[in-house]
Amino acid sequence: METNLLSRISIAMVLISVFSMSARAQNDNVGLNGPATINGWIQYGPVMMIQSQTNPTQYSFNGYLNAGEFKISTNAGWTPAWGPTINDTPVNASGYTGVLVANTGAGPDNKFLVQTAGNYSVNIDLTALTINITAMTETTPILVNRLFIIGSATSNGWNLGTAPELTKTPGNNWEYTYTGQLLSTGSFKFATSKGDFGQKMYVKTSDVLMNLGGADVQWSVPTTGNYVVVVNTNTLAISITPQTSTNTTTIYSAIPVLKSNMVDTELEVVNSNVFNYQIHSLTGANSLSGRSSNGKVNVSGLAKGVYFLSVNNNTVKFIKH
Repeated sequence: METNLLSRISIAMVLISVFSMSARAQNDNVGLNGPATINGWIQYGPVMMIQSQTNPTQYSFNGYLNAGEFKISTNAGWTPAWGPTINDTPVNASGYTGVLVANTGAGPDNKFLVQTAGNYSVNIDLTALTINITAMTETTPILVNRLFIIGSATSNGWNLGTAPELTKTPGNNWEYTYTGQLLSTGSFKFATSKGDFGQKMYVKTSDVLMNLGGADVQWSVPTTGNYVVVVNTNTLAISITPQTSTNTTTIYSAIPVLKSNMVDTELEVVNSNVFNYQIHSLTGANSLSGRSSNGKVNVSGLAKGVYFLSVNNNTVKFIKH
C-alpha cells in the first residue's frame, strides 16, 4: 500500500511538472489584443509581450498604444484572456495600476480604454493578477517588442508557431537582428506575432526599406548561406548581408549620424568623411546616389518630403524642407 501510494505521488508530481512546463511554453505567447495595437482585434495574433526570465508569469510591453481598447490574450485564441474589473477602464498619460480579471469564456470580457495615444510600459503578473501601466518619456512610436522571421527561405518555412525570433539590440527600441541560414529558393518577411496570418507583417518596399502591412512583397537572397539581417522598425530600414568571419563584428559600425535630420540644401554626416551613399524616397525609389569626400551631401535638388540616407547598409531618415 505504501509503495503504491508513493508511486502515485511520484506520477502526480511528474504530471504537474509536465503541465507546468507546457503552460509556461504556451504563455510565452501572451500579448496585447485590440485596436489600441497595430493588429487590432485578432483572435490568434496579439502583439506579443516579453516574458520575464526570472518569473515566467510576469510579462512586459514597452511600446506604442493608439487611442482605443485592448485586453491581454494569448495565441491560443480569445480564451484565456485578462482585463480590468470594469469594462473600458480608462488609461491615460497618468497611467494605471490595478488588478486583472480572467476571462475564460463564461465571465466578463472587460477591456482597457487608452484615452491618450503614446508609448506605455505595461507590466502584468498572471499569478498575482496585477497590472501596472505607466507612460514612457520616449515619444518616437515603438510599435512592437518582438519580431519573427517567416518564410520559405527559412528552415522553419511558413510555420508561425516555430518562426525564429530576431534579437533586439540592447538600448535600441527599434533595431532587431537575425543571424542564420537563408535559402535562395525561397522568400521571407517579418511577423509581429506567432499565431495568425491576418496580423500586420513587415514586408518589402525595396532592398533597403520595408513597410508595415501593404502588398505582400517579400525578400530573397541570391545564394543559400548564412546571413546577418538587421531591421529598424522606426526608420523602416533593412540590411541583408552575407555572414563572414570578417564582417559579422564590423558590418554595423559605420551607422551614419546626421548633424540634423531637418535639412534644406545639404546633409552633413558627422561621424564619417568619405562614403558611398544612396538616398531613397518613402516609396523606395532611388532619388540620389554618389560618393562624399567631405561628409556632406547636396540635396538641394530633392523635392520637399521624407527620405532615407543609406551608407554601408545602414539607413537613417531625414526630412527635406
